[in-house]
Amino acid sequence: MFNSGSTNLAGEFVDRKSVNSAALSTIFITVPVVGFILGSLVALIPYGGLTYRQKYLRASLLTIIVIDSILLFNTIIQNLF
Repeated sequence: MFNSGSTNLAGEFVDRKSVNSAALSTIFITVPVVGFILGSLVALIPYGGLTYRQKYLRASLLTIIVIDSILLFNTIIQNLF
């Protein structure tokens, strides 16, 4: 009745704990790190006379939201088709 695991792209069985661990590390570690790295580059774009320091947090958070939205949209599309 309950899912005890899944298979990966290579067709190998992966237990439930590994799937949950990979999902949580992606959500809470990988996406924010990539978001802050890309946000540092986005903050270099001149905007409204703000300094780099003022734009960095906003740009990073916006980048994280965009990455999460893309991942969510991708998941929805995959589940529909």
